[in-house]
Amino acid sequence: DPVFLNSLLLSAEVAFAAAAGATVLGFPAAYVLVRKRFPGRELAWSLFLSPLLVPQIILGVALLQFFTLLGFGASYAGLLIAHVVSVIPYVIRTVGAALTTIDPRVEEAASDLGATRLTMLLLVVAPMVKGGLLAGALFAFIMSWINVEISIFLSVTGSYTLPVVLFNFMEYSITTVIVAAASIAIYVAIALVLIIDRIVGIHTASKM
Repeated sequence: DPVFLNSLLLSAEVAFAAAAGATVLGFPAAYVLVRKRFPGRELAWSLFLSPLLVPQIILGVALLQFFTLLGFGASYAGLLIAHVVSVIPYVIRTVGAALTTIDPRVEEAASDLGATRLTMLLLVVAPMVKGGLLAGALFAFIMSWINVEISIFLSVTGSYTLPVVLFNFMEYSITTVIVAAASIAIYVAIALVLIIDRIVGIHTASKM
């Protein structure tokens, strides 16, 4: 069914882009929040993690209204940015937890040896927290992959992610095509959870 195939490809594209964007933005954000002490630090923590506390449907409506004011309400760009906003807390949580296990003196030594801040982050810190980075990216992919509430508000008309298509079709009837498509979505999520378990362990990841 081309409707389900197109939605499957769109879901994969959005989830991959959202996970990549959240990882690129979440890694330096987590480093600053964990390593630096500055006024408003706790407020910044709360702001970055707020998508975990606010119901996704409220977040979707709020972002739709905000993006509409900016001139790109229901658009691919709006959908992608909204997904990044909703999944970036997972990267910050996992990377932040990994950073707390690293001795800051390693970073100080790298700086003393002439490494710039960017070089130190990419070549010293990133390899030491690669487990947290990979787990955060996979968590971000999973949460974007299964998201319905935000996608249903910000998707472009006629171009919907797989969870939204499943939601729309299930309003009228449940067919074998819907069951097969839903199974694919579930199997992808399960496979990624198993990968996370291999990287950091489910017990450890649940505490992040």
